[in-house]
Amino acid sequence: MNLNQDLMEDPLVIFTHIQKTAGTTLQSIIKQNYRSNQIITVPHRQPFSEVIESVQNQVNTSKIKIIQGHIGFGLHNYLPKSYGYITLLRDPVQRVISSYYFRQTNPDTKPMTLEEFCLARESNAMTKWLSGLEFPYQVSIGFKDLKKAKEEGDTRLINYHNQDILQLLELAKQNLKDNFKVIGITEKFDETLILMKHYLGWRNIYYYRQRVATNKPPESAFSPEILTFIQKHNQFDIQLYEYALELFNKQINEYGSFFEEDLQKFQTFNSVIGKVYAGSDKVRQILRIKSHINRLFSN
Repeated sequence: MNLNQDLMEDPLVIFTHIQKTAGTTLQSIIKQNYRSNQIITVPHRQPFSEVIESVQNQVNTSKIKIIQGHIGFGLHNYLPKSYGYITLLRDPVQRVISSYYFRQTNPDTKPMTLEEFCLARESNAMTKWLSGLEFPYQVSIGFKDLKKAKEEGDTRLINYHNQDILQLLELAKQNLKDNFKVIGITEKFDETLILMKHYLGWRNIYYYRQRVATNKPPESAFSPEILTFIQKHNQFDIQLYEYALELFNKQINEYGSFFEEDLQKFQTFNSVIGKVYAGSDKVRQILRIKSHINRLFSN
């Protein structure tokens, strides 16, 4: 992959967190691999324009190594450093359903059917996110208010809705190919972590999955008509997801012959150690991990 990199310094990592792709779990792993003063988490409750100067100053004056948040592709245009993006993509139908049921947990949102939600907010959302279309609106409106504006048919989004989606798909593909250091897949989360450890130099990738939806019915609960409806209105996301899978598999091939062995080792340890990372401080983590490792090797 071609990256905007300066050989004299490590490029700044930008994690563009697409909603309902296991990004919250990934953020917990990011915290395990960087000091708190090396991370900027972009707030999503206000327009990015209100915090951009602060972010720029922090990048310029401190040793920031990663910026993360619900930010579409395009943040690098505001930054003076070399960069490399990371992200997670998820099966588009599953992502839309998960996003819908996550929305239902908020009692303040107006009632919507799954079909209405798909049309208003989640039609080819990953393509829009990774093409660069989404980011200017996040700058001016903010991530949280942008979601509301989409649902309410805000007139500020006329140009947003009139974009050539096929052109956006090609832009998104090109951005993935040229600007992303690691392209992750939600359904292959463990494999994604092995790649991130390898390409980003992470040491601790043990995890316990967070913010898993408990109110989402299984796919078998949905009629074929609803699933077909979601597919129809996310056909470009489906194409983008398939392209991301190609790039993902290419990353695995470039990793080399030890990938499967490293993956199996990680999964064996994480099945025991990962649970320790749920709600425990570092001292207890270390003690518990040592205990678990001793037990693992004594069996």
